[in-house]
Amino acid sequence: MAADEDYEVISLGISWASLSILLFLLTLPANYLLPFLPWRPQRIWLWPLVPPLVILGLSFLGTVSGWLGLRFSEARGVAKAGLFLNGVVLAIVLVIAAAWIYIVSGR
Repeated sequence: MAADEDYEVISLGISWASLSILLFLLTLPANYLLPFLPWRPQRIWLWPLVPPLVILGLSFLGTVSGWLGLRFSEARGVAKAGLFLNGVVLAIVLVIAAAWIYIVSGR
């Protein structure tokens, strides 16, 4: 076995897998970047719902693009990482939403 076969160069070309990683990286600072957006909900009680919904949407799109990366991309390792990371974020946001609904419902 030659030394060149031990390691592989990681290249993130334009693909579904790299889009999945990019969407995961966008979910990290999304909570801090949302106050700079010009759009605001008209009702003040909807303002706290905007960051989780944006993070939920980004992680869902990242999960879908990671799945498409597994199907159509050659960089399967990057697609698996993107699918896993976005899936974890998606699961955390859904658990937090379920806890919030349980608390608000008064049970």
